Amino acid sequence: MQNQRLRHHTDHSLAELKALDIAFGYTADDGKSYPLRGTGIGAMPELDEVFLAFPEKKFLINFKEKELRSAKLLLAKLEKHPQWKQQVWAVYGAQNPTQYMAESTANTMGFDKARTKACLKEYIALGWSGYVPQTCRNTVITVPSNYAWAVWGWPNKFQSRLKAYGSEIILAGPYKSQGAGAGIDTPEQLLEVPAIFNGYIWTDKIEALAPYIRKESPTEPRK
Repeated sequence: MQNQRLRHHTDHSLAELKALDIAFGYTADDGKSYPLRGTGIGAMPELDEVFLAFPEKKFLINFKEKELRSAKLLLAKLEKHPQWKQQVWAVYGAQNPTQYMAESTANTMGFDKARTKACLKEYIALGWSGYVPQTCRNTVITVPSNYAWAVWGWPNKFQSRLKAYGSEIILAGPYKSQGAGAGIDTPEQLLEVPAIFNGYIWTDKIEALAPYIRKESPTEPRK
């Protein structure tokens, strides 16, 4: 019932959502145990609470639904509290709200699957000439690790070219034919990231990678 209600979260009030246990599905052993069940009731924060609790942090906001409602609500919130605009690093997810938010707000980047695929397809075809397609400009481009080899000038030249056009790069895990890939989630995958890569890394397993992340080099665990 909890999972069903979460899948249809737009049909419920915030009070109903806060009554859910956000720790219900947490497991560190592939479902053998759920040690935090019962500890997350009432712990779901509002976006206002997040911004207020971490005033110096920046956030990547994910739009789950295709409708523009979420984007319009976020835009209204930022217009009411302009100091929070600097805390939105970028938005991503469903195409319509992502594009709406990016087009309606200065200095807010938005990225979705369609634009990312268009950028990489055009750049792989024309990058040899130094041309940076419009779809690659002023945005965030996610590069699957198993396709990075096909990107012209990876990673140095590609990074400098996109940066010149106001874009950021996220290196993600391998893209799978049946759907989007996951993140860089194992120490072995992390070690394959070029030492000169200075973009962002997408991971769903920060607890597994944290001991191996160092500013100087990703090849040794932090002591």
